[in-house]
Amino acid sequence: MTQNPPAPGDPTRAFAFSLPTHIEFALGAAGRAAEFTATFGTRPLVITDPGVLEAGLVEPVLASLRAAGIEPTVFSTVEANPRVETVERAAGVGLEFGADVIVAVGGGSAIDTAKGVSAVLAFGGHVLDYEGWDAVPGPGTPLVAIPTTSGTGSEVTIWSVITDPARSCKTALGSVHIAPRVALLDPALTVTMPAHVTTTTGMDALTHAIEAYTARCSNPVSDALALRAMELVSQHLERATEHPDDLEARSGMMLASLLAGIAFGNADTAAVHSMAEALGGLLDVAHGLANAIFLPYVVAHNQPAAPDKTARIGLALGFHSGGLPVDEAGAATIQGLFQMVQRYRIPGLAETGVSEQHLPALAALAQANLGTPDNPVDMTQESFQMLFELALHGDDRGGRSG
Repeated sequence: MTQNPPAPGDPTRAFAFSLPTHIEFALGAAGRAAEFTATFGTRPLVITDPGVLEAGLVEPVLASLRAAGIEPTVFSTVEANPRVETVERAAGVGLEFGADVIVAVGGGSAIDTAKGVSAVLAFGGHVLDYEGWDAVPGPGTPLVAIPTTSGTGSEVTIWSVITDPARSCKTALGSVHIAPRVALLDPALTVTMPAHVTTTTGMDALTHAIEAYTARCSNPVSDALALRAMELVSQHLERATEHPDDLEARSGMMLASLLAGIAFGNADTAAVHSMAEALGGLLDVAHGLANAIFLPYVVAHNQPAAPDKTARIGLALGFHSGGLPVDEAGAATIQGLFQMVQRYRIPGLAETGVSEQHLPALAALAQANLGTPDNPVDMTQESFQMLFELALHGDDRGGRSG
């Protein structure tokens, strides 16, 4: 995806944009599951996780299916960072059931699992047979995605990220053939999210927007979507955290997540995700939390290569009101991000179990990530290690040290 395009404001700049997913956004959209599922098949495999199942969020989906005379089978043991063996077990359940359509209900973990299952059900083999870019040979088993968090945007992307314990890393499948055919976005499903999940998934959405906006392969459409996503996060994340029943705030955050997902799905993520996926693969740290930890450090590191965009990020997030010199506006952006992380009580890297001895391995994993070449600053293993060290020991701009 990496390229060296003309300046962002150049109207002659060439780009491509696609969205293979049909989107339905409405309160109560989950109750329309059968309507869309039935267009693809009659034997749905529903993939979810224990927390979503226990919260009752799968019930409106199952009720919709059963009311239409469609009896599903349910796989509900997806973990926070889904593993290769989880995808394989889910695919085994689907094969035994004869599933001809998949319904994913949950956050990015459930949806990413379902994407991997989509490839295996359609073409057999092992999920790692489809690792990397464009290794799925044709349309996977149709997938209907119903997100229950506001962060990953996985319901509208072509990527599935899973953990491979054998290599202590996260790996990715990227193919238009595993993108959900339909995404049903129902903000009412997010009101049961605990405050810390609301904030970390919200920071995940913000990271998607910022990285899509600053990636080397960004384009005018992804830029517009990313900026709007940032504005929505600024307007709604604090309200959604403090007032979980506020459906306007929940809707704003679900829309932010959606727009950010479309943005990075047509641009890319970069060094923040490279570091977060390294941490998640090595130490099983939740993805949204990892993104939140690293975001301010990477934005500060990238500022010299993207001064105008760094300044514009701060304007979208309300960290300054415009009219400042670009360097001052960029500094306000970085300061605002550090303060935002502190306000939402995001723990420091050391609190996740990271020590100095982990840093070389984390830096090597980050450098190998598929998104690293799209970072606005060329990254080396040494520069990643420097950023991990900064995050481990704190930064006085965020009020955290040691």
